[in-house]
Amino acid sequence: MLKQLLITLSLFLFVREAAFAKQWQNGDTIVLPHEISKFIPKGYTLKDTAMGDLNLDKYKDIILILKTNGEDTAVDATEYKRPLLLLLGHPDKTFTLAARNDNIVSCLQCGGVFGDPYSGVEVRKGIFTVHHFGGSNDRWSNDIAFKYSQRDKTWLLYKIVDKGWSVFNLNKVETTIQTKKDFGIVTFSKFIHDE
Repeated sequence: MLKQLLITLSLFLFVREAAFAKQWQNGDTIVLPHEISKFIPKGYTLKDTAMGDLNLDKYKDIILILKTNGEDTAVDATEYKRPLLLLLGHPDKTFTLAARNDNIVSCLQCGGVFGDPYSGVEVRKGIFTVHHFGGSNDRWSNDIAFKYSQRDKTWLLYKIVDKGWSVFNLNKVETTIQTKKDFGIVTFSKFIHDE
């Protein structure tokens, strides 16, 4: 009985969040309402989206991950950019573009044999993290986190976690964690992801 109640509650919360964003998925295409889709520049389409409180003001904000039109069929897609847009929500349920960075999300072919390395974005209380995963026999993952600074009124690089391992030795994972003491103060808009 408790398990069924938890499943029902989880489903309700999921549907409520999806309804708030007013987005729906048609096959592999995420369709957004005009108030959100108007922020997508010509030449790009939506790859992924996430919702949460990015600037700690209690209003829902949205992250848009874009992809260049034609990257899926390009022989060499390494030069195609994948912009990440931060949209801030307001009490009247409108949004404004707060920041954009074209150099965080890895390109379609930057994951090696494994394929597209982009594996998602998550938002948690003023922190958002972009996840990558790739490789072949030697696998790697890369998580880049930004945290909202109320003092600076912007997002600062918070942490980079790189992991590497061999599929032949899953017990040996090499992990490198970089924080502010390693890279200093880096704003979201100035960050460049080293491939």
